[in-house]
Amino acid sequence: MVLGIAAISLFAEEEGDSSPEVIVGEVKFETKDGQLLIHQKSKVAIYHFQSFDLGDNTVRFISPFEDSISLIRVVGDKASLVHRQIESSGSVILVNPNGLMIGPAGLIDLPANRAL
Repeated sequence: MVLGIAAISLFAEEEGDSSPEVIVGEVKFETKDGQLLIHQKSKVAIYHFQSFDLGDNTVRFISPFEDSISLIRVVGDKASLVHRQIESSGSVILVNPNGLMIGPAGLIDLPANRAL
């Protein structure tokens, strides 16, 4: 099990090729100014992505709850690459059995005591 994120493919999925599947929770996906915004309206959300690669983009998890939890399962066959930034006010758990690589400019910005 490896935790990870990545974005060119995230943005492609958002544009209709293979949308993320929301398994649990109320979630809205939005792309804006080179960012994928994940608006989570429930305390817990679980999603499946075919791939989760950031490329040169930022992913922001937005929730009204400090104790929110986002579980992202990558169900495709590619490793996740983080070349930009992941931001969240709550906990983010990313599971990718194919691996995770954080590039030189990659940044994971989560509150203290939160896991990625």
